[in-house]
Amino acid sequence: MSLSPLKPRFPKSITGRPYITHDLEVKPLAYMSLRSREALYGGAAGGMKTETLGIDALQYVDIPGYSAILFRRKRSDHELPNCLIPRLQGWLAHHIEEKTVKFNNYKLIFKTLNPDGSIGKPATLTFGYCFNVNTSTQYQGAEFQYVGWDEVCQIKAKDYLYLLSRLRKCVCPIHKKKPVEKRLPSGNIEIKQVANYVKGCPLCDRAKIVPLKCRAAGNPGDISHQFIKDRFQIKRDPKTNLFRGFDVERPFIPAYLWDNPYLDESYEDNLKQLDEVTRKQLMEGDWNSSPDSRYKKHKCRRWENHHGYVKHGPHIFKPEEMRWFFTVDCATTVDTVLNEDQHDETSISLWALSPDPMFLCMMDNYTFQAEIPEIVEECVNRWKLFRKFRPECMIIEKNGCGVGVLQTLERRGIVVKEAWSQKDKLAEAQVGIIKMDQGRILLPNKADWLEKVEGQLFIWTGDPDEPDDIIDTVSRAANYVDWTDFDSNMDEDQEFKAVENFNSPPVNPIQVNAVQFHAAPNYFESSGEF
Repeated sequence: MSLSPLKPRFPKSITGRPYITHDLEVKPLAYMSLRSREALYGGAAGGMKTETLGIDALQYVDIPGYSAILFRRKRSDHELPNCLIPRLQGWLAHHIEEKTVKFNNYKLIFKTLNPDGSIGKPATLTFGYCFNVNTSTQYQGAEFQYVGWDEVCQIKAKDYLYLLSRLRKCVCPIHKKKPVEKRLPSGNIEIKQVANYVKGCPLCDRAKIVPLKCRAAGNPGDISHQFIKDRFQIKRDPKTNLFRGFDVERPFIPAYLWDNPYLDESYEDNLKQLDEVTRKQLMEGDWNSSPDSRYKKHKCRRWENHHGYVKHGPHIFKPEEMRWFFTVDCATTVDTVLNEDQHDETSISLWALSPDPMFLCMMDNYTFQAEIPEIVEECVNRWKLFRKFRPECMIIEKNGCGVGVLQTLERRGIVVKEAWSQKDKLAEAQVGIIKMDQGRILLPNKADWLEKVEGQLFIWTGDPDEPDDIIDTVSRAANYVDWTDFDSNMDEDQEFKAVENFNSPPVNPIQVNAVQFHAAPNYFESSGEF
């Protein structure tokens, strides 16, 4: 897909548009010129994201019939100081006074002219919301050329995805639409109505230059943090140590404080007063953790591979002295469709429990989407792969598709144990949260699967709309372990002092060469076939 600027509308005519009088910086200009269907401008606070989104939506309001919509989670969010409604009302005050623009019922209505000078169909810019409404019902049948999301991480993933289906080409008021046949994979024929552009018609020529755009802006954190991070493939660049997007079809332009030359020093000083995680998100555009997460990244301790042994601070364990087991959270693509949840995946985690003192170490994780037969095969493959460590069982939920997986694995000779998934995921996670706070659940200091685990673990707030597949494997592992002796015998002051003194700080997995656990030497070599 080409990401070259649209022509002829941009960038030459941007300063000449009747409703745009801004002198834009380089990044906003680059963002507005992207030709891709989706794009994200996000990261640190103060990067001119909201302003850019509002200006971008105004690019084509002189085209008859143009329709744009800008979303916040709640309608009242639009009216907060310096948010979209007061900003646009300020920018358009002169046009509102001259009655070429009207603001009515959370909608800006723009007068337009046809090429012959006659009055055209009004263009509109609507201020939408998704809170406490059925989005697919509220916006069913609506057609937009521009869908914008301010503070996109506050929006549910299914709302974002549904509004993509509402993007439609601008239609000529004379030639309107025409039916087009499309053959479906099933072989059936679907008839769709599409814009009918006729060569030589000036109205068609104007309508067809309007691109279809879904544009988002926001900071890291909140319920859709992981969805947005995954959709735009946002990762830390090992060369620059900054976050950037790796999906050429969905460009991500990172925003930073220094992008905005109009901020004064007090703005940065105020951000410095925030907690560490929020400060990193809003000052550095850090996509790797959330201040509201139940599992705290700064409390997570690490184990390392020390010449084939498991090492944590002053403690070194032989792998054959540890208890090994798997936890599995099952989800099929059928479940995903039925639940309208784009996040559901199957997750298989491998754990090793040290004898004394007790540390529960995550040794491997594989998270993927598949149907029951493929899930079973992958469970068998993981069992074979780590056979040399003599895993004692696979713990699988006896709910939903987990029943079929559990029963099939039993027939295949895998030792399985049943777990019942609670509806209250937060209650089920209590033991795991407490044990991580106590420094008892350890993640590796490096692994090629670690970023995905941390991306879910340190973002999860307990909201039912958040992905929790990996969370469930952690919860089941923590609930499987009998912590009684540890809890009754622990000298809290001594134990935590030892951990603080000897445990090295967490290592960012992007800053080191990621090596998967079972690919390491000695005890950590894969075990091969049965």
